[in-house]
Amino acid sequence: MALGLLGLILFSGCDRGESTSQGASRWLNLEIPRPDFEPVVERAAREARAPYADGLITKVFVVPSNFLQPAPQGADPFAQAPEKSPEKSARETLESYGIRFAPGAFATFDRTTSQLVVRQSPEQMELVEGVTASIGPDPSSYVRAIIIRVEIYQVPRAAAEKVVRSAGEHYEHTPELNSVLALVKSEQANLIESANLTTRSGYRTNFIDGYEVSWLDPDGESTAANTRKVGTTIEVDPIVGADEYTVDLGYRIEHHTAPPSWEENADGSSPLPTFHLHSLDSHTTM
Repeated sequence: MALGLLGLILFSGCDRGESTSQGASRWLNLEIPRPDFEPVVERAAREARAPYADGLITKVFVVPSNFLQPAPQGADPFAQAPEKSPEKSARETLESYGIRFAPGAFATFDRTTSQLVVRQSPEQMELVEGVTASIGPDPSSYVRAIIIRVEIYQVPRAAAEKVVRSAGEHYEHTPELNSVLALVKSEQANLIESANLTTRSGYRTNFIDGYEVSWLDPDGESTAANTRKVGTTIEVDPIVGADEYTVDLGYRIEHHTAPPSWEENADGSSPLPTFHLHSLDSHTTM
């Protein structure tokens, strides 16, 4: 852009033949032969300033994928379903909004990309911009991120049972969380694990905090089946419902409360681990 601006300034000085200092005058009065074709930088600057020679400009808009389908009209709910109306072209759709097409103007729509390409006069293009702004982009083109916060607390048994009973009576669990946080503040409970998981609908993601433990089988060999993660493992698999609001969440949580203990075998073979853990594999709808 700076190079293009510099070129335009130099050519303007040559055309006017302005009087400057001697050194600058020799530079500006040089006879620079113009090529038969328009330089790229000048063409880019000209196209950015004004429409093409025919007075038309081209723009690309992102619209809903059903842009070409006629808008539903009120009808008798007990009447037979009418025959499906033929789909309009992009030009016919815009004309239904009162937009006029002069010679050379056109409109095309690519359903795979939801892109509407319009070539119009500046005045009519303002109307096209108003129409596309009122319609808005295709909601299906949005990428919705699902963020799940998981916290694991170690709470005295009596307090934990009270929280579980209270949570089962309603769907808003802020009071239960506040009661647990009060126990943490009074040092009667501890936050032992927390994780933020970000994913999309239909995509499983996991969080692992721990280490692997391996042991030998009776033959003295170690295989993949004799390996297990110790610590905290969280897996979530959310699916957004058709209403774009409800989330069906499948989840699995495994938490080890202590390192594994090793028991010696009476036959003298390699010891086997005993794991101390809690696990939960379920799903819920939110």
